[in-house]
Amino acid sequence: MAKRFYITARRGCPRRTLDAGRAVLYLEANGWKPAEEPENADLLLVYTCGGFPSSEDRSLRTLERFRLERKPDAELVATGCLLRIHPEALHASGYHEILPEELERLDGIIGARIPWAAIPDANVPRSVRDLEPLTPGDRPPESRRARLGRRIARAARRSAAEPRRPVSLFGGDAFLIRIATGCRGRCSYCAIRIGAGPLRSKPPEKILAEFRKGLDAGRRRFVLIAEDTGCYGFDLGTDLAALLERLLAEPGEYGILVNDLNPAHFLSMFDRLLPLFRDHTDRFETIILPVQSGSDRILEKMRREYRAGDLADRLRELFAAAPGIRVSTHVLVGFPGETMEDLEKTRLFLESIPFHRIGVYCYQERSGVEAFAIDGKVPFEESRARAEILKRMGTNVSGPFEP
Repeated sequence: MAKRFYITARRGCPRRTLDAGRAVLYLEANGWKPAEEPENADLLLVYTCGGFPSSEDRSLRTLERFRLERKPDAELVATGCLLRIHPEALHASGYHEILPEELERLDGIIGARIPWAAIPDANVPRSVRDLEPLTPGDRPPESRRARLGRRIARAARRSAAEPRRPVSLFGGDAFLIRIATGCRGRCSYCAIRIGAGPLRSKPPEKILAEFRKGLDAGRRRFVLIAEDTGCYGFDLGTDLAALLERLLAEPGEYGILVNDLNPAHFLSMFDRLLPLFRDHTDRFETIILPVQSGSDRILEKMRREYRAGDLADRLRELFAAAPGIRVSTHVLVGFPGETMEDLEKTRLFLESIPFHRIGVYCYQERSGVEAFAIDGKVPFEESRARAEILKRMGTNVSGPFEP
């Protein structure tokens, strides 16, 4: 009888769910089958998330449940971002801890016939389940009030009423290409860059081969995935603009979504990106450009390395040259030291640019990052109120979101 596996990752994280998809391919290539419930699995693989206190707690809840309820002979493996972000939160007794770039260690754990190194990256999430949800009964400290609220209650009710389904991102017809892992940013609030490790870009030839594979399979929607697509290739002597030039040279009808492009890199490559966006507007589905704030004072505290006015000028130039281009963004409200004046600057910035969609997130306190030591904490209830002010701007504004 075939052995069975059960894999979890945080719904909404395109990077780790895509990485987990490779683990599915690996296990299936070695004759394993997915289990419907974790209690029936011979291998449980948890892609942890430590970017936010709420997602860390969900990761730890998942690991503890699996540790206690797994079959006696089942192997439990923790991987993902939490291993670097908050390793002391993990308890190695009873399960393996494996960094994402060291998952070839699974070969020995499962006695693999086909090694991890022989398995290509996945392009769609498959049989990957969501981490355990938080419940209304959780009572976190005051500094973690982000876990409370209607969204958590709805998630708990939905989880109880519905079976957990495989994670689907960007729509079921999207073909995702992981172009890099890691980040070179210095954002003061971000723990994800710590968890992702150093920048490791995929060679452009491999990306092009995946792109052609998708085209040959009839796919027409492509998503470029990385912690920051803007720093792609810096470790290889190339960059995102050069990669897009190669992809756009491929014939056919298709759309490309560029995910998580740091505005600092958008600005530095603007002279080369503009003609690509202008001449191939119909081939760009969306550019996701996380602005985070319209206040230069807050951007400096965030270490975002650009000014709001410079970004606004280039975006207006982009929309003038390519009227049909779609650019989405998200902003972070309640950052330490943010005032109502800063929020108003963000609101005016968003109103001045015709963004396709705007996502609003509330800042969450996270130890281990620079922002944790910044004075002027904004209470979470106030952050939610500020997010609601932005949400009232229009129907294209969604949030406030909590991980």
